[in-house]
Amino acid sequence: MPFKTIDVTENDSFRDVLEAKYRIRYVPVVEIERQDNQYEAVVQIGIDFLKKAFA
Repeated sequence: MPFKTIDVTENDSFRDVLEAKYRIRYVPVVEIERQDNQYEAVVQIGIDFLKKAFA
């Protein structure tokens, strides 16, 4: 599965995108593309949360 790392540390516009989409401004966020350009965010830390998102 391809992935892309985006560093929001020095980029307020990227944090603005997180806020608009998910009402958060913090990281880490794992964004998973579902279908038809629909995305889901996993914001909890831990492998169990990622496993659940992919189940």
